[in-house]
Amino acid sequence: MQMTSLNNNLKLKEDYEQAGIEWLMCQKSVHYFLSQHAQIINRNTGKTIKWEAWAYLLDLLDLLLKFNDVVIVKARQEGVSWLLSGYADWKALFNEAAKILMLSQGEEEAWELLDKARYIWRKLPDHIRCSAKSDTKGMLSFGSNDSILHALPSTDKAGRGTDATVIIRDELAKHPYGHDNFVAISPAIDSGGQIIDVSTIDKYDSENHFTQRVNKALNGAAKHIMPSGLEYYTGGESGAVLIFLGWRLRPVREEGLSLDEWFKAKVIPKYDPIDIEQEYPETLDEALSVPKTTCRFDVVALNAMLLECVSPLREEQNGIIKIFRESVAGRHYAFIID
Repeated sequence: MQMTSLNNNLKLKEDYEQAGIEWLMCQKSVHYFLSQHAQIINRNTGKTIKWEAWAYLLDLLDLLLKFNDVVIVKARQEGVSWLLSGYADWKALFNEAAKILMLSQGEEEAWELLDKARYIWRKLPDHIRCSAKSDTKGMLSFGSNDSILHALPSTDKAGRGTDATVIIRDELAKHPYGHDNFVAISPAIDSGGQIIDVSTIDKYDSENHFTQRVNKALNGAAKHIMPSGLEYYTGGESGAVLIFLGWRLRPVREEGLSLDEWFKAKVIPKYDPIDIEQEYPETLDEALSVPKTTCRFDVVALNAMLLECVSPLREEQNGIIKIFRESVAGRHYAFIID
């Protein structure tokens, strides 16, 4: 009986020590925390699955750990919202009194983002998951370390007057008060906090706050490409790092189909060309280009005409008359006089 009790005590001690080691490993590495313990919902099947540590997502995590002012341009369904939710959990669970603000265009959208962080937290093993002090639609806080995750709609005053460890603004191109909100929350991050702005591009509104953030981060920036193919830009006008995630970065879109097969079968027949240009850009240039489908002129034809532009063959009348091609009998010509 005494030997059995001793063995049980030793086993409890080993389990306790192992739990402590596991907690420390999670605290040390967000890669380890998410890869080993994060579970998410596959919206296509409605089932819980293990978070997939795709190479471009691990590269993205590395950039989040390195930069405090982050702007992310992405294609649809890249897994970024789940990654940011897990990153928010990691910051809140393994730091004292961390405050994570999660902003989206409206209240429901902000709650949905927080729900992803809440889902990951609920699925964690007991020795890693802190007990909740408050768990409501718009807030999740922990009593053991006084950390908090707070979901807010993006109003002009959201986040004003508060400090923050991390501010996540999801689908920023759709925020009606993006610029005013940026002014309101900037003091919260000026002293060392982190802001992460993420969205698809809105091609119909080139003046929105997110596109302005993108252009300022890109102006004068140097391009870098990570091993996964993820590209990012540093040294731009605003000082923010600009990250681009094209639709091809995700290695699997649907089991049994290659990326090209999926795009041809699932995207091209379903969406209008303007939707494809906006929601599934392959390159940053494609994401930021003027949509061909809304141009007044045929962009392809104009580009072809540019190839025919040549310098004058000769000039006459002291340069007043410029001859670009010799006349040919039987051809019609247009003379432009200014």
